[in-house]
Amino acid sequence: MRIVKILSMALFMGALTLASDRLFADDAAKPVFGPWAQAKVGDFMTATIPGKFKVTSVDLTEDVRKKIDLMETYSLDNTNSDDYQCLVTNVIYNKGIMADLDGAAKGSIDNMKANSAIKDFRVGQKYIKRFGMDGIMIWGDFKAEGQKATFQSEIFIKRNYMWMVLIIDATKERYDKITQYIFNSYTIAPPQ
Repeated sequence: MRIVKILSMALFMGALTLASDRLFADDAAKPVFGPWAQAKVGDFMTATIPGKFKVTSVDLTEDVRKKIDLMETYSLDNTNSDDYQCLVTNVIYNKGIMADLDGAAKGSIDNMKANSAIKDFRVGQKYIKRFGMDGIMIWGDFKAEGQKATFQSEIFIKRNYMWMVLIIDATKERYDKITQYIFNSYTIAPPQ
C-alpha cells in the first residue's frame, strides 16, 4: 500500500487539526515502543508516554502568525509511527485572541471529513472537565485505502491557550490500553 497523507495540519480561526504525514505504510511492522517515561510538553503540560517525544516542525503561514504567538507540536517517536501516532500540541494565541473550544473541535472534525483519502468517517464528541478547565473529547473511526483506523482527541482551552492530545491507531492489534494510559496520564497546569 502506498504511503498516503491521511490527516493534514490545518489552522482555522481557533481550530487546530494535527496528524501524521504518514499513517499507513507498505510494511506490516508493529510499532515498537520505548520504556514509559514522563515527558514535558511546553511550560504547562506533562504526559507519560511509551518512549520519547520528538518536536515536529510546523510551518505557519504569515496570516496564521498574526494570530499565534507560539505553537509546539510533539509526536511519539516510535519505530513505526505509520500505524500508531500520538501527537500533542500546545498553542498560545496572541494577546486579544481567545481560544475557541467549539471552533477547535469543529475545525478538527471538518478537516478530517474533507480529506479525500478518508472513507466511512464516524465521529462522536462530548464535553469534559479536567484540570479545572472545560474541554471536549472527540473520538471515532474511518477507513483509508481499506484499512480501518480509530482516533481519540481531547482539547482544552483557557483564555488564549489551547492544548490538544490526538492518538490515531491503525494497528490490527488496537493498542487501547496504551491509548487510555496516555490519556489518563497527562496533566495540564494552566497559567493563572
